[in-house]
Amino acid sequence: MTQWVGELLRTSGATLCVTPWSGDLHADHEAVGRAGHAAARADAIALWQYPVWMWHWAVPGSPRVPWHLCRRLPLAPAELALKTSALRCFRTQIAPLADDPTVILPPEELAHHQRSFETVIVETGSR
Repeated sequence: MTQWVGELLRTSGATLCVTPWSGDLHADHEAVGRAGHAAARADAIALWQYPVWMWHWAVPGSPRVPWHLCRRLPLAPAELALKTSALRCFRTQIAPLADDPTVILPPEELAHHQRSFETVIVETGSR
């Protein structure tokens, strides 16, 4: 996967690689995050990683989270509207399923993803 991400970064002329956070405690997010980290480092491209599941398990001051690398990016109203619309696409995460009434992401969890800002983890040395 690292080779594929690296090739994508090179052929697109990217100056920034954005991936899910590799410490998110979700196998798919961690795999993509690690591949993005390795590819960005190999090509000296800035890396921003965004937490998804961290908001579900982390508490303030949690030693697993590199809080000192976190940056807050304000979202314009149009950007927030697009993000909210994208969140609605994850029906299996935000609504009960036909065979299971449990909602994976309850309202208090979704609130982290509907704020007027995004949190990214910026690697030391990234642009």
